[in-house]
Amino acid sequence: MLGGTSHVALFARFPGISLAVEDDELEQVPSFIAQGWRELPVRLTPPTPSA
Repeated sequence: MLGGTSHVALFARFPGISLAVEDDELEQVPSFIAQGWRELPVRLTPPTPSA
């Protein structure tokens, strides 16, 4: 549950978030139990202030 909440907050704070590398440069964690990435480099673009 905490992960889902933190993702919502992350995307709300940085709506322009994007990968900083190409998809094929991502390295998976070598595990048969968990599926994920060793690193997830991103570009954070803060929202533009509203007038």
